[in-house]
Amino acid sequence: MMIAAIEANGERQIMFVGDTGCFPDTALAQAVKAIATKREIEFHIHLLATSRAGREAVIIDLSQARRS
Repeated sequence: MMIAAIEANGERQIMFVGDTGCFPDTALAQAVKAIATKREIEFHIHLLATSRAGREAVIIDLSQARRS
């Protein structure tokens, strides 16, 4: 799951990238608490990775994009 904040100019800023694991409600609650903001946010769910290693590769790739 990736959570992005929508800036006033329409650009997105990645606020959270992580694996929701077996308990997505818990991961979602922790993520939302971590980004407490009055800005609009949007959620992106990646469903194509079929293994834990695949999900980790996607998370690493998105996390690196977040820093650039």
